[in-house]
Amino acid sequence: MISPSPKYLPPSLERPTKTEILKKAIEHFGIDNQIDVAIEEMSALTQALIHYKRGRTANIEEEIADVYVMLQQIEMFFGSQYAVDTFREYKIERLALLLKKEGAL
Repeated sequence: MISPSPKYLPPSLERPTKTEILKKAIEHFGIDNQIDVAIEEMSALTQALIHYKRGRTANIEEEIADVYVMLQQIEMFFGSQYAVDTFREYKIERLALLLKKEGAL
C-alpha cells in the first residue's frame, strides 16, 4: 500500500477546511460533473474489488477514499448530514436485527 505524503504549505498560507474544499469543488465543477465523477469512482472501486476477488493486485484503500470524498460532496448537495446519518444508523440497526435472527450476533 502506498501512503500519501502531505504537501508542504508555508506557514503564511492558510489552508481552507475540508468542508470548504468539498463545497468549492461542487461550486467550481458543478454537481452534474461531480455526480459523473462519483459514478466513475464507484466503478473504479467495483473493479478493484473484482481484482481482489480474482487474486490480482487491487488498490482498494485508495478507491474507497476516492468514493468517500465524492460521496461527501453528493451528501452536501442533496441532503443534510443528519438525514444521511439517520438512514445509516437505521440500516446498521436493520443489519444487526438480521444478524441476530440468523444467530450471528
